[in-house]
Amino acid sequence: MGQINEPMSPPDALAAWLREGKVAETGAGAPPVAVVSAADARRVWKRVAAAVAEQRPLALTDPVDDARRAELAAVLARAEAKTAGAVWMATGGTTGGARFCRHSGQTLGTAARGFAAAFPEVREQWSALPAHHAGGLMPLLRAAVCGGTAVAADYRVWLGGDFPQMPGPGACLSLVPTQLGRLMAVPAADAFLRAFAMILTGGAALPPAMQAEAVRRSLPLAPCYGMTETAAMVTVLPPTEFLAGTEGCGRALPHARVEADGDGSLSVDTAALFDGYLDLGGFHPRLPGPWATPDAAHWSAEGSLVVEGRLDRVINTGGKKVSAERVERVLSGLEGVGAVFVFGAADPLWGERVIAAVETENAAAETVWRAFARDRLAPEERPKMWLTLKRLPRSSMGKVDMAALRKSFSLPGK
Repeated sequence: MGQINEPMSPPDALAAWLREGKVAETGAGAPPVAVVSAADARRVWKRVAAAVAEQRPLALTDPVDDARRAELAAVLARAEAKTAGAVWMATGGTTGGARFCRHSGQTLGTAARGFAAAFPEVREQWSALPAHHAGGLMPLLRAAVCGGTAVAADYRVWLGGDFPQMPGPGACLSLVPTQLGRLMAVPAADAFLRAFAMILTGGAALPPAMQAEAVRRSLPLAPCYGMTETAAMVTVLPPTEFLAGTEGCGRALPHARVEADGDGSLSVDTAALFDGYLDLGGFHPRLPGPWATPDAAHWSAEGSLVVEGRLDRVINTGGKKVSAERVERVLSGLEGVGAVFVFGAADPLWGERVIAAVETENAAAETVWRAFARDRLAPEERPKMWLTLKRLPRSSMGKVDMAALRKSFSLPGK
């Protein structure tokens, strides 16, 4: 990754853009979209800064997403993509189709300033996340608004036990739970991870066993909640509260208002919200006001946001609704299983059947798993099929790749 773990000082022009970078409709003669797609995070950051300096619309895409490359290019070929000041971030959502969120210097700057206001001591931002995602770009932008430095880290080098110099005082590291879990398996990693003031963990829920082990090892985790549409995080649980046993993702950052309604639906209102989606059908502006997220959540007694799971991860089987994420939490207690992913597949009798995909080296343990599930889950929650594989297929942000999983086992969608 070029100069791995070398601090980068964001250019002054980037900080100015984060204050003033508005979106404006562009007529004929608009500059072409600067498409940034590279595996090297430091290279992505430099290209983003260059596009900002050239006042070009900017699009971030996954360098290894060959399956959607042509469709993404077709979306970016639309006239709406040439909107001045636009920052397009690819997001397939649950549809899997090529789609971009539109941000700007102002929306991204709002998010960066919100974090800086909540954690003014953090001036060194380390990221092991892919830089074409919001979570991987924002460390650079947070460093820009506070006058600090950003470090593009390749955690794969760390997996071999090769750790760089210790981070500076108040340093922050961004990881997804999959990366954290693999690092926790490296004996020499604990001392390095404990040197950070905080380790932001988002993109997916922390498995209960990983959370308990992190507390036991005194790792300064800071679970957070956010997504591309919100310019990364809108809530953060400080490490002191995490280590004290507080559950959830913390309280809202200063720039955001987060509400969990009585029915469990979760909404976010902030000037960091995306402007709308761009897909093959054109640009679809976001409605004014709070944005209804695809997640369900509630507030804990300590005032921390507890995300219960995606509203669209409900399996309708035999006329009853099953929360895939609740079943996953229960099955995470299985011995000899690295990870569990639960989903529904079409079934002519039940409508959908519950399926559990497990990471394991022991494919012969299904009888034990079924007994475990029978003791802890309602009849409709118990998996009707168990899939075993050494490693679940995941995206670069650690989320399970449903399309790849279904294809591997020739399973239909919903």
